[in-house]
Amino acid sequence: MSIRPGRVHLPLIGMQVERRFVTPPPPLRRYVDRIWSWTAGPDADLPVALPGTGAELFLHTAAPFTAVDPHGRRTRLATGHVLCPRNRPVVLTSDGPVGFVAVRFRVGALRHFTQVPLPDVHDQLVPGDEVFGPEARTLPERLAAFPDDAVGFRSRASLVARWLLTTLERHGTARRPREQLVDAAASRLYYRAGHESVAQTARALAVSPRQLTRLVGGAVGMTPKRLQRLARFHHVTRRLLVERRTDVLRVACDGGYYDQAHFIHEVTALTGLTPRTLFTPAVYRSHFYNPRLPDRESIDGSPATWPDPRRRRRTWTAIPTTTRPAR
Repeated sequence: MSIRPGRVHLPLIGMQVERRFVTPPPPLRRYVDRIWSWTAGPDADLPVALPGTGAELFLHTAAPFTAVDPHGRRTRLATGHVLCPRNRPVVLTSDGPVGFVAVRFRVGALRHFTQVPLPDVHDQLVPGDEVFGPEARTLPERLAAFPDDAVGFRSRASLVARWLLTTLERHGTARRPREQLVDAAASRLYYRAGHESVAQTARALAVSPRQLTRLVGGAVGMTPKRLQRLARFHHVTRRLLVERRTDVLRVACDGGYYDQAHFIHEVTALTGLTPRTLFTPAVYRSHFYNPRLPDRESIDGSPATWPDPRRRRRTWTAIPTTTRPAR
């Protein structure tokens, strides 16, 4: 499947979804993977949020999500809410057109933007103002004032980036040496999941496995082994869905699973479904997994320049991506 410059084509049958992505400005890139948006009509099928290590802030410019628990109980979420690291799937629905701007935080990085301990919010959907303060309650309304097009997304992403920079500087934890070690540990555990043991990671960071467990557990809220387990599942699932791969076992083994039995066991333990029942055509059509973005470039290879936060001039490039119905 070819990708034209500047566009990511994800053939979602029967509906039209517009996704736009941008890499964050340099001071945020260690903590934020991307700022992105999703716009779709009321007939769009929302994906299930599968287990994962990352946190995501959703700022809704249209109808907010409704979460459905395993017993069928429905809870309407706030217009700004945080999808926290989770050990189980989260079912989401919407009562109208879908529109949001989201911030995808790197593993463990949410703690640099809030005083709420990450272990306290795992497996939860938390209102944004409870995590970031009252300003997060007003952000969705401010974002909704901009149009749902490429120009509007530039303005929305710029507003969110400025707010994130202010919040990061206000908390000031990112500059502490211990916190930088935690960031390095969490990042290595995440990106090398399935290919490096916890003991090997500890040696690479010049700490003992026990020290690594204390560092990561206290800041991120899960053991290194658990983080690796969720990250391995995330990497394999993203590759399957983004690349639309059907050779599931080969991708799973490339991602660090020993064999078919190991993969089936892990998928069933994390989702309650076997791979055959999880990776259905509907899941391939609608998901929140996005292609990786280069650290210093936009997805189409052009420089992702951002304005100096000390200046008013805006001279950066957003990345419009449009998904059209498959013919």
